Amino acid sequence: RSLCAVAVVDAASASGVGIDVENARPLGEELHGMILREAERPRIAALPLALRDLGGMLVFSIKEAVYKAIYPHRRVFLEFHQVELRFE
Repeated sequence: RSLCAVAVVDAASASGVGIDVENARPLGEELHGMILREAERPRIAALPLALRDLGGMLVFSIKEAVYKAIYPHRRVFLEFHQVELRFE
């Protein structure tokens, strides 16, 4: 209940993993515009109630993990808005 951790593996090379660990807390409203794409906001609102408050931080952590998985091999810097998440 105190951490949010995400691991992402780049399937194309499978030689790296992106891991990000954050405190399990809501993402500050002042960061929403920088981190979240407009399409992600209703997706966060549709998360189960137990995850909804942490949805912004979850998106932030996943995007950080994606960057950490890709950058060492591809040397491509991704901005937060270049990655869009969909929850299933």
